Amino acid sequence: MKKRKNRGITLIALVITIIVLLILAGITLNLVLGERGIFKMAEEGKESYQMEAAKEKVSILLLDYIATKYESGEELDEYLNRKQQEGELDEVISNGDATHTVITNGYEIIVDDEKLEIIEITEESWFMHLTRGKAKFVYTIESEYVADVDVVIQSDESVKMYNIQYKIGDEEDANWIDYEEGTTFKVKVNGTIYGRIINRDTEEIGYEFKSEINEIDTTLPQEAIITFNTPAVNAGGTIQATVKLEDLESGIDLSNCKYIVNTSATKIGETSTTWDSATVIAENPYIFNITQSSVMTCYVHVLSVDYSGNKIETVSSSVRFRGSATLWSTKEWVPANSFWANNFSADGNMVSHVQGRSYIYSRSSYDLTACSTITFTSAGCFNDTYSKGQEYISFGVTKKPSSGSLVVEDKKILYTGKEFRGTKSFVIDVSSLTGNYYFMFDIYGPSGRRNWL
Repeated sequence: MKKRKNRGITLIALVITIIVLLILAGITLNLVLGERGIFKMAEEGKESYQMEAAKEKVSILLLDYIATKYESGEELDEYLNRKQQEGELDEVISNGDATHTVITNGYEIIVDDEKLEIIEITEESWFMHLTRGKAKFVYTIESEYVADVDVVIQSDESVKMYNIQYKIGDEEDANWIDYEEGTTFKVKVNGTIYGRIINRDTEEIGYEFKSEINEIDTTLPQEAIITFNTPAVNAGGTIQATVKLEDLESGIDLSNCKYIVNTSATKIGETSTTWDSATVIAENPYIFNITQSSVMTCYVHVLSVDYSGNKIETVSSSVRFRGSATLWSTKEWVPANSFWANNFSADGNMVSHVQGRSYIYSRSSYDLTACSTITFTSAGCFNDTYSKGQEYISFGVTKKPSSGSLVVEDKKILYTGKEFRGTKSFVIDVSSLTGNYYFMFDIYGPSGRRNWL
């Protein structure tokens, strides 16, 4: 009887089969999941495609710019920023070195401004890509010039778990401040405000954003208008001053506007601590009185401040508190030639004759700024026994004695054929005058001989 052959799988064959299957499985997994596997290659292909798509997108925009720049007149920076505003680009950054960084589709692309070509492309970090465009500054400006701006930061729900910071100004030492959601902070100067999103755990910096504020008032107020009811009074009198303030931008802040009265025309300086004790200007326009008991010249200094804190100092014209001067209460004019430029002749006649006029004037000029009135009293100092007809004698002051023109004068009548020996007083009001003047006597009328005693 023949034995039947065993057609089953032996244990050895089974082991070999399993080994082969494992090898095949390993090869398959490696092809699918390995470093050069299908999934990895597919992922790299996807990334390569996305990168190329981003490059192509920017390249097309550059070609469009080249084709239209001469007609539109746009600079590259203007063109790229317009494309950002239109939503074609995520962000545009001018690097300050003749290049721009253009961010789109998760890639940072550096463009050469002169060659108008892409010189570098890198993928954004996951955190940057995640947070991009998820926060912004929000503020409202109601007029062209404002004192300050109230700013809030709005952020997307997807980044609420991260920290948001801001700083005012682009100084390197400016402090970053943690922003508390829903709060408002003030910006008081023109410039850039910066914001950023930070991962609290890793301290990785994500999306950075900024905003330009240019509407804050940086213009000085107008010069204060300072007027007086009179430029001069006698010492002990009162001068009324009126101050009017104006600012065409953010407006006058009366609570910080002040005035000082002193004897100097030199400015105090807007930052001087002297203003700390100055008088506050309570209303606009503001009226107040100035009184001085002694002879002096005064000035009003006004510090104008607007709501943006801009300051300007204005110094008024001078106001004078004058005294009275009395010259020669007797006839003692000796020696006459020490005071008068035109001396008496040997027989006492005046030597200056101009078409029937005779005059003498002082050798020197005198500062009348602090004077209110000048009085000259004659006591039988001259006669007119040889005159033919009525004449006049004037005492006054002149700027240029050679011209014979009196600016301020007091005139008396000399009667024909009578000696003018009585006491006569000449009073001139010089309160409106400042600076130096000469004293002068002027006699005029029919020609004749004038004797001075």
